[in-house]
Amino acid sequence: MLPTILFWGDNHTNDPVPGNILKLISSGFKELSSDTFKVKQLENGFATNLVAELWLDALSAATRADWACLEAAFKTRWPKEVIVPPTVEQMHAQLWVEKLVKEDIRVIVMVNGVEMTGQAQWASKILVLSALAEDPTGTSIHSVQDGMPNIMKKLVKGTFGTWAAFCMGVKAVSDNKINNAISKEK
Repeated sequence: MLPTILFWGDNHTNDPVPGNILKLISSGFKELSSDTFKVKQLENGFATNLVAELWLDALSAATRADWACLEAAFKTRWPKEVIVPPTVEQMHAQLWVEKLVKEDIRVIVMVNGVEMTGQAQWASKILVLSALAEDPTGTSIHSVQDGMPNIMKKLVKGTFGTWAAFCMGVKAVSDNKINNAISKEK
């Protein structure tokens, strides 16, 4: 099975993550696939005459003949990126700046194949950010709630002990309630 996206190997804008292309190609191997087959599949995943294919062509015959050696050479040439995870403080800051904008309310968006309102999408994002900010007690809920548009502040009432409860409160606000609140403001 050929990958749907070819690997360039030069960090091109559309270039897949090197480790992902290796995983994608390797997932097509059967347990008893020969090294020759594996090497050919990897070669078929490289864009023609670009960095990755030229790198492969320059390898010794011995490296190209042994899948384990080739895989090690690939991982040496394109090592995993070192990702420095954000600090809890940085995640708190991100949580506080993530705002629900008035224009997103009632707008239907597609998220991971599911249609939802803009405010539901925002609430889902807030729930993820709150977990990353390690705020299980919801100490920042009030600050985030105060940052919502006035219409949502009026409709999402009460005190919430957890982020899950707050986000469910936001998601539970129906378009009808929003429409009624808007018409009362006029």
